[in-house]
Amino acid sequence: MTQKKLAEAGITTLAQIANPPAPVKTALKQFEKVRGYNTWQAQAKKLLA
Repeated sequence: MTQKKLAEAGITTLAQIANPPAPVKTALKQFEKVRGYNTWQAQAKKLLA
């Protein structure tokens, strides 16, 4: 469900979560209440390393 909502918001890659440009940061704000959200960026960076 979250993946579908991310895609609908235009977020389709880990790179967008790891190093989000301003428009993506704005889009990500709608996911702040999703469990684990506060670790998404660190996890995405780790997976891209």
